[in-house]
Amino acid sequence: MSVIHYRRLERSFRPFALRNQLDLNPISIFDYDLPEVDLATSLSRDEFETQVRSEGRPVLVKGLVDSWPIVEAASTSHEQLVAYLKQLDVGASVPTFVAPPRMEGRYFYSEDMRRFNFEMRDAPFK
Repeated sequence: MSVIHYRRLERSFRPFALRNQLDLNPISIFDYDLPEVDLATSLSRDEFETQVRSEGRPVLVKGLVDSWPIVEAASTSHEQLVAYLKQLDVGASVPTFVAPPRMEGRYFYSEDMRRFNFEMRDAPFK
């Protein structure tokens, strides 16, 4: 396995509300010191048990779920992914986030931080 070194930034953590007052960028994972993480492209169960689990350290295993049916469908096309998911539908409702297009998929809190900027509704999967 090879080691990836994530870049570290010297910015200190500031609460989100204070960041808004100071007109700073939103909180990012780069606001924190991140540990070095090993990268593995293939890892057997025995290797995982002896090299990763026993040492209690993080590792990024690329391609670990490539053979999962949902990943294969999604890798083929959007239509194949939808078809795969539809065959799993049992008619149950699913929690759904609904927000105006101006939110551009950014589900968070309202500007006054008193509520969400979206609604949660139950909707049928199909």
